[in-house]
Amino acid sequence: MPSVTRRKSSSREARREALRSRLLDTVERLIVEGEVFAELSVERLVSEAGVSRSTFYVYFEDKGDLLTTWFEEVSTELADVAAAWWDLDSFATIADLHAVLDQIVRKYRPHMTLMAAVYDTASYDPSVQSLVDSMMGVNIAGLRKHIRAGQEAGFVDP
Repeated sequence: MPSVTRRKSSSREARREALRSRLLDTVERLIVEGEVFAELSVERLVSEAGVSRSTFYVYFEDKGDLLTTWFEEVSTELADVAAAWWDLDSFATIADLHAVLDQIVRKYRPHMTLMAAVYDTASYDPSVQSLVDSMMGVNIAGLRKHIRAGQEAGFVDP
């Protein structure tokens, strides 16, 4: 018999996602207003977001954890649009290249503030640095594969 006092994990995930969204909106606003993410305390963040500190720590280990959950998701989205660039072949036109690059910029642009916070955090947080390195590794591998395929097909200078 299922417990009547225990909530389903899906509702916990929904609450975590709502909290994450609220906190990230607050982070973006504070950074735009001149705050530096590294100097932003959890106390200030939760106060500005109207969330209790204990609630923050129920869902996130620290500010880095808040950013990494978001970064993992957005990195996947960015990798998906970048893959379209790497799939271009010798028949691609300048218009094809512009269209793909436009997609990448459109996907990246709304996240510029938080991406900058991630890159700043990576300079002092090893777990965030590991995620950034992983994302960069995926991009480098995709580009390397594209260059090699282009060289074999003759549309990239060896």
